[in-house]
Amino acid sequence: MHRYNKFSKLDLRMGYHQLEVDPESRVITTFSTHAVLISYKHLLFGVKSVAERYQYAVKTALVGILGVENISDDIIIQTPNAELHNKRLRQGFDHLQERGLTPNAVKCQYMDRLVFMGISLSENWISPTEGRVRGMAEARDPGTQSEFHSFLVLANNSARLSKA
Repeated sequence: MHRYNKFSKLDLRMGYHQLEVDPESRVITTFSTHAVLISYKHLLFGVKSVAERYQYAVKTALVGILGVENISDDIIIQTPNAELHNKRLRQGFDHLQERGLTPNAVKCQYMDRLVFMGISLSENWISPTEGRVRGMAEARDPGTQSEFHSFLVLANNSARLSKA
């Protein structure tokens, strides 16, 4: 198991709107106002394939940097020491900038402990957040087999997180 004790969480500014729609595809985003027709130049919410396209763009921007993962516009950088962390953080910023992606400085976090996608990360511990555990404890009883299965998956995933 890797031992990480330095973590950063980067959030990208304006999400989907940082990626341009291909010029030949803009016509399908066209809508009418009382005066003119308007087409979107950047990706927009509500288009079915946008989430996958965005995830792919961010993931490919970060290729080649060890200890870096992303889920949509949330990026985590994890390393075993401060020197390596600063190097990978700089690489991450450079790779994002080269592809026209801008982090949201207000939402970025740099610390020894942080929460990422409902998981609490620290030097010696990976665990579900208190909110996630409380939500499971306070959840209503599953009413169907599908709900029961979903609850078991959540519980098993949370249990696997609780390790040093």
